[in-house]
Amino acid sequence: MKKIIVSCVALLATFFCASTISAQGIKIHKVGTDEVIDIPASQLDYIEAYDIAKAAPFEGTWKMRELYADRTYMEEQGYGMVTYNDTYPSFNTEDEITFKDGKIIPNFKSNFKNFFKGEATYEIVNDAYVIHPKNEIGSAVTVTELKVKGVNRNFDANSTSEDDEAYIGVRLVEDEDAEESGIYFLEIYLIDYTPKTFGTEWYEFGYFGDNKPNADGGGVTIFFAMDKKENTANSRIENVRIVTEIADFVDLEELLLTHEYSIVLFWATWARPSYICKEQIESMLNDYATTIGYGHIPLGNCTPTDEIAETYGIERIPTTLIFHNREKIDEIIGPMTGENRTKLLNYIQASENN
Repeated sequence: MKKIIVSCVALLATFFCASTISAQGIKIHKVGTDEVIDIPASQLDYIEAYDIAKAAPFEGTWKMRELYADRTYMEEQGYGMVTYNDTYPSFNTEDEITFKDGKIIPNFKSNFKNFFKGEATYEIVNDAYVIHPKNEIGSAVTVTELKVKGVNRNFDANSTSEDDEAYIGVRLVEDEDAEESGIYFLEIYLIDYTPKTFGTEWYEFGYFGDNKPNADGGGVTIFFAMDKKENTANSRIENVRIVTEIADFVDLEELLLTHEYSIVLFWATWARPSYICKEQIESMLNDYATTIGYGHIPLGNCTPTDEIAETYGIERIPTTLIFHNREKIDEIIGPMTGENRTKLLNYIQASENN
C-alpha cells in the first residue's frame, strides 16, 4: 500500500501561526505580512512515514443492511433506459466486506462480486469529497474518497476491465434506530465504474464523466449501507463523555482534577498526522470501558493553547502527555502505532483496574 510522507516541525514562535505542510517540508506564514518561511523536509526534526489507512474509522467487517439504489429506486427515478438483465446490483443480506490495513476483502454473494472480484487495496485520497448520489441538487453528501486497486470496473461477470483502479466513497452514519447513541453504520458509494451489461446507455449518452471518478454526478451512483458484523464498541467513532477540547489552563485543570489518569494530546488541525493520531487515540479509548480522562489541545492558531504547549515544553506534534494524579508521568511523540500504541494501551488498561 502506498505510504504517505508527512512532516511536522518543532513549534516555532507564536507569531508564526498559519502553516502548510507537505512531503517537501513546511511553509510558515508570518501573521500580518506576506512573508513566508520555507523549511525543507531535510531540516525538519520530525519526519514520519505514516500509513494513513491504519487510522481509518471504517475498518472492520460489515454486513449488508440496505441497498439504496435498487431496481425500485431506479424505476421511481424514471431511468427507463436501464437494461437490467440479471446483472444489476442486487440486495443480499449475506453480503460482507472487510476493510483492514489498507486492504479490501470482499465476501459478496450477490452480483456486487462482479465489481469486487477479489482482495483489493485502497488508499484515502480525499476525506471531504462531495458527491450527489441521487438525481437531486439537495442530495449532496460528503464522503471519504478511496482509490481502490484490484476491482473490475466493467461490473460484469463475463468481462474484466483493463483498468482495475477505481474510486469509491465511504461515510459513517449514526444509527438513529440503535438502542444506544454512538452506534454507526457504513455507507458505500460506487462512483467509478463502466457497466457493460446494465445501464449501458448511461455511458453512451454521457451520463458518466470523462475523468475519474466517472459516476459522481448523480443518479448513476450505486450506493448501499452496511452494519458492523460484530456489534461492539468498534462501531462507535465518538464518545462525547471522554472527548474534551481544552481551550485554556482552566479546562486542563478541570480534566486533571476529575480523573486519576488523563491523556492530553497536543495536535494541529492543519497537520494530517496529528489529526490521524487524534482519531487513533479516540478509537482506542472507545474500545475500552475506561474511566481515563482525555482532552485534546489544538495548536498553531495563535490561541491560549500555545501557552500550555510552552509550559509543558511541547516541541513536536503530535505529542501525547500522560498524567497520573495531576502529575505528568510520560510523553509519547508521534502516531499511535507500534510501541507508542502499546504504551498508551498500558495506561488505558491501568485506568480500568483502578
